[in-house]
Amino acid sequence: MLLLRGISLIFFVLTAARQKSFDARHAKQAAASMFVNVDLLVLERSEKMAGVIVSFKVMPKDTNVNIEQLALKIKQAINPEKIYKDEVGFGIVALHVTKIIPDEEGVLQQAEDKLRAIEEVGEVEVVEITRTI
Repeated sequence: MLLLRGISLIFFVLTAARQKSFDARHAKQAAASMFVNVDLLVLERSEKMAGVIVSFKVMPKDTNVNIEQLALKIKQAINPEKIYKDEVGFGIVALHVTKIIPDEEGVLQQAEDKLRAIEEVGEVEVVEITRTI
């Protein structure tokens, strides 16, 4: 960002030097307004690109649940980016599910509800929430 600002300032100063009717004050004002426009552009792009990475811990109802079948049903329900098994103990295997969702109100709750709606799911816990860049 600083490099972009430095290059922009050099461009405006050189442009001002070439134009005889354009004095240094106008060059500074133009450069300052350009910086504000660049800042707004970067902010606008970052707001559009932001998302939320959510990690769920999904526990089956009991030890008799086929984990592979449960993983397939989860993939069909929410299309996660990653699923991996985690052996909790005593024959119980949890599934850790990672999903990128838009940073909008209610989307996380919808994903949780879809997971809870699966018959073999016993418990759904949000383990981690992180914003993307």
